[in-house]
Parts: sequence; C-alpha cells; structure tokens
Amino acid sequence: MNSTGTIQVPKAGELPKTEATPAMNAVTQGRATSPADTRAQTQGQPTSAQVAQGAGNASGSDNVRQAMAALDRARTFDRDGKETDCMSAVQEADRLFAPK
Repeated sequence: MNSTGTIQVPKAGELPKTEATPAMNAVTQGRATSPADTRAQTQGQPTSAQVAQGAGNASGSDNVRQAMAALDRARTFDRDGKETDCMSAVQEADRLFAPK
C-alpha cells in the first residue's frame, strides 16, 4: 500500500522469482493454459483473461468456434489419410487462434 492508501500490484516479472512469467505469457499468447480456460475455449467461450480484458465479444467467440471446426475437419482429413487437407485445416485453426 502506498502513502495514499492505494494498493500497488507489481507487474509480472517485477517480484523476485517471477522472471519467467513474461516469457510464459509471450509463449502462450492468449491460448488457454488452465483446465477451466481450455474448457471455455472448446465451448466457444472466452478465457478468464479475455473476459477480464473485455474480449468476451462475439467475434472472439466466433473465431474460437471456427477454429474448433477447422480442427474437427483436420481430424477427419487425418483419419482419411488426406495429409495436405489436414495441414491446411490446422493452419486455418492456428490463424483463427492467433492473437490480433
């Protein structure tokens, strides 16, 4: 707490033994890492971080739904031995999951 009574929360990496946090955040880049966030994304919902940042809008949910559909297509193509189509669907899903 500072002299005005405001609680100051340090940023990731500012406290000792948290140096890896910014690196982990950079690697995950908006992808779900907790079981609850993974479940939310697979159901077309925003992660808790996206909700906190106000990203719970329809376009984010639409992207997740479209990406999940692309992954479903990729699985089907993989089962059918259609490697090129499978990889195209995976790339589409990756593009849709990529942070803007």
